[in-house]
Amino acid sequence: FKDGQPWKDKGRVRKGWCGHSGAYTQWADANGDGTADMLCDDTNGDHWVYLFRDGAPWSTPGRVKRDWCGHSGARTNHPDTNGDGIADMTCDDEDGKHWVYLFNDQGKPATDKGMVLDGWCGHSNARTHWADVSGVMCSCQNGAAQAGCGDPTTNRCASCNAGFHLSNNNCVANACSCSGGTAVT
Repeated sequence: FKDGQPWKDKGRVRKGWCGHSGAYTQWADANGDGTADMLCDDTNGDHWVYLFRDGAPWSTPGRVKRDWCGHSGARTNHPDTNGDGIADMTCDDEDGKHWVYLFNDQGKPATDKGMVLDGWCGHSNARTHWADVSGVMCSCQNGAAQAGCGDPTTNRCASCNAGFHLSNNNCVANACSCSGGTAVT
């Protein structure tokens, strides 16, 4: 897709991958290069990554994790949970438990954050969907998470390490905090 419209039909890009019992394919940017990659997760708790370039399979780290999120009622998703521009791996189950595994820029799980929430979204027929719904208005070039940027006059963080934000081309202190990065103009 380009500008919200189908751009180039690449046809079938892969055959015979992620077709085993209990497997499901998802798409997310697993290495932070700006291109959606093909991810395979199964109900046994095994996970594979196939990195893409220009709409075609490029490289595969293969099976990147075993025996994670394979318990009854669990499902794996791949949101960017820490704002670094790389899709991470989450596990949500029917009991309202939620785990996070951060990915690195090689498309592999790197840091197990463990269970991050318990007892939320565990009621009958519930299913968790991950999304950025905070409406944070500022951003950093390194994709670092920001906080405190709800002021509608604030459009981008400037010198986030120092706690500044950009407002009408002026640096204004203490309205935004980021964990590194430089202004996005």
